[in-house]
Amino acid sequence: MRRAWGILVCLLTIPVGLASTALANGDPNVGVNLSHTSWMGTGGDVITNELMPYEPGWMVWVNGEGPGPVTGPRVEFTSDGPFVDLWPPPTGFVGPSTYVWDYPGRSLVPGERPLHLGADEAGYVAAPGFTATRAVDTPLLINPVTTQTVD
Repeated sequence: MRRAWGILVCLLTIPVGLASTALANGDPNVGVNLSHTSWMGTGGDVITNELMPYEPGWMVWVNGEGPGPVTGPRVEFTSDGPFVDLWPPPTGFVGPSTYVWDYPGRSLVPGERPLHLGADEAGYVAAPGFTATRAVDTPLLINPVTTQTVD
């Protein structure tokens, strides 16, 4: 199978804590991570310092981290900015700017699949501020196991 990959640039990732009912009550069984990223992808092996489209978005992960499961995870995400895509779709809304994902029948079990949510903002156009080139020594991967060096 041949796959063509472009270069992916991630300009900004900010992991911060996200308040939730479980964390506010001191529940050590829940882990939450919120990150905001602006990224762009391009086909080929060269990025030049020219205007390119970027896709900013938010990602939230909620996982079980204690000795037992946590039932009924609920995430409230408040933003004054508009979103072009929310995934999965929220289960509800509070007021004009709070999105709610509420799963009363779901359990978060340590070591199993976390609850993963995303909110994509409208894109923008900017220059990356650098030029990059990628080269590979084995451009076509045809064997089940192949070593490829990327510069």
